[in-house]
Amino acid sequence: MLHADTTPTLNGAKYCGGGDLSGAIKQMRRQNKHITEDTVWSYFAQILLALHHCHFPNSKASTEGSNLVPPRPTQQILHRDLKPENVFLDLEGYVKLGDFGLAKQIGYATFTQTYVGKQYDTKSDIWSLGCLIYELCAQKYESPALLRQRANNLLAHLSMRQRHIKNSHFQYDKAEYHHFLAFIRRLSPAMRPSAQQLLQHERIEFACKMTEAQKATGLRIRKTAIMNKEREVAERETALLLREAAINSVDRGNFDAECAAFKAAQIAFASERVVFMEERNAFNIERATLGAEQLALSNERAAFTAEIGAFNAEKVLFESQRATLEQEREAFAKERDVFAQEVQNVRKAFAAQVDEMRAEKERLDARKEAAAAVVEMRTKKPLEEQKSITHKGIQERSRDATSHEIHVIRRDAQSTNPEGQWIRVQKLPNTHRQATCFEEHDEPGFCYARCRAY
Repeated sequence: MLHADTTPTLNGAKYCGGGDLSGAIKQMRRQNKHITEDTVWSYFAQILLALHHCHFPNSKASTEGSNLVPPRPTQQILHRDLKPENVFLDLEGYVKLGDFGLAKQIGYATFTQTYVGKQYDTKSDIWSLGCLIYELCAQKYESPALLRQRANNLLAHLSMRQRHIKNSHFQYDKAEYHHFLAFIRRLSPAMRPSAQQLLQHERIEFACKMTEAQKATGLRIRKTAIMNKEREVAERETALLLREAAINSVDRGNFDAECAAFKAAQIAFASERVVFMEERNAFNIERATLGAEQLALSNERAAFTAEIGAFNAEKVLFESQRATLEQEREAFAKERDVFAQEVQNVRKAFAAQVDEMRAEKERLDARKEAAAAVVEMRTKKPLEEQKSITHKGIQERSRDATSHEIHVIRRDAQSTNPEGQWIRVQKLPNTHRQATCFEEHDEPGFCYARCRAY
């Protein structure tokens, strides 16, 4: 609804469940059908009535007798965005003009400016109406370029329509349509008719009368349906009254008995309800107790799980320590074997050193005895006795089977010394013999240079 006062407001207060004209055109195009001629004229007349109300708010159009009350100077409203998407259909098929987002209110004798600097008035909506009717009949836009212009600039779209109608796309082969649309789409706004003049056309008047007749028929049908509904409601009320009278005619005693039984049932129900409430309270207490026990069990389970986790951690640590101890024990066993081998080697070396020291001691003792014998022989006995003594000593020493050494003291006959040189011959276990001189020489090798081994 459009109210024109000191502060113009636009209120949309009716639901249009039939969609818009754009959807209707697309649906007919998909079905390869065309909108009927009477429907086109009906839509045309209804849109003209809406535009006439916007352009001349204080005038009243009368389709009976084709008379129009002359408009009085007032504020006019330009829609400025008239297209199939902004014309809506209700469930009964009547059109409603909507989407006044680009509408503008101007004075009766004023104009508004376009983007190209030209003034325009209500005749621009008439031009858009002609384009809408063409699209409704041909079920397509005039050109793809016009479609892009409409999407890019809705205001410039009003002044950039094509100048000629393409008759090849028109589905109604009547000169009346072409003449009427050409009359609406004149390039000069002054030569273009207004909404008031178009409503005076006989074809528009006929369409308006047909629309009013359809509305009256629909109104009569709705009234008939309402009357039938009222008749049904009255019949239902009568049936209810009869039923109520039948109920009231029942014996009062039976009714009192039924009331007493009902009250007794209510008392029993109340007692049962009390018992039920007590049982429910006990159940709630038990549920709370079970909840507490369940919570305690959950806590114990959590603690037990924590203990198991700690035990597993300790077990893992023990296993790691056990592996480390096994490695250390193996290393200790290896070290013990090495140490035992070293001790055995040391013992063997020590025994060898002891044997060597004993042998050395025996050699030193033998040397001392030989030296003492030599000294004694030189001082007391002649040479022959010394030889016998020496030979006897050799024999005595040869009887020692446990000794690995044979000591021989003899005189070297080849010595340069006239008396000869007394030496000791030592026989080692490997059968090698070595001569040792008992004389003291200044140089260690001098004795072996004069003396020869046995």
